[in-house]
Amino acid sequence: MSRLLHVNFSRMWKSKLFWGEIIGMSALGVLFVISALRMAQWNVSDASLDYVITGYLTVIGMISALFCGVFCGTDYSDGTIRNKLIAGHTRLSIYLSNLITHAAGTLLCCAAYFLTAILLGLPLLGGFRTAAGTLAIMLLGSMVTVLAYSALFTLVSMLSQSRSTGVSICLISFFVLFFAGMVVMQRLQEPEIYDAYSYTDEDGTMVHEDAQPNPNYLTGTKRKLYEFFHDANPLGQMVQYTNIQVENPGLLMLYSFGIIILSTAAGVVIFRKKDVK
Repeated sequence: MSRLLHVNFSRMWKSKLFWGEIIGMSALGVLFVISALRMAQWNVSDASLDYVITGYLTVIGMISALFCGVFCGTDYSDGTIRNKLIAGHTRLSIYLSNLITHAAGTLLCCAAYFLTAILLGLPLLGGFRTAAGTLAIMLLGSMVTVLAYSALFTLVSMLSQSRSTGVSICLISFFVLFFAGMVVMQRLQEPEIYDAYSYTDEDGTMVHEDAQPNPNYLTGTKRKLYEFFHDANPLGQMVQYTNIQVENPGLLMLYSFGIIILSTAAGVVIFRKKDVK
């Protein structure tokens, strides 16, 4: 598999898309630092390097989807995968080498963001306010989620022999995860009780409404299911890591490892039976 990795990384270093994503992530780091500086001028409490360091979480899923879709699609369109099979490489080694390449490429995009944000943010914003251990756990957990993204999008892209179709399905998959995650998060954020409030009616009379229970508040088994989907969805995990204070990072990483194992196992099984034209 080392020869396959050598070929893949050689392609990646020559890829305009890869370097475009690297430049884009570096630019994003600059934008977040500038945004934090403006917030600091307005005396916003979140204007710190802690706010900047989580900025990559907002786009890394889309970056991963685009990179995986294009990289695998090019493999098919150029006949590279067919040539690898003719050369005697196993389908398992081909699949795993692509997965490793996708994960490495996405992690390097994260590294480009970190490097830019820290080198520019430290002198302009000062150090971190969050404890080093908490930051380390957050970054480690988010990197595991990045690997889960790579595993999911590798599964999708390796099963489509059309580059345009593969890219489209990867991006659609990301947006499905995104919107599903937003719906679940909004339901979980519903307040249990509507606070009491007062208002003036049309006659100028002051009306007072007492606090009332929220009928949309999730309870019991239904709430547990929503919490499971929120924690298991990579997008839901990224939202939690953005807040830095994660209640159970070990559980989130466990879900991500589950996604990596299950999607990779499914991808390998299906790719072994796939008719590569």
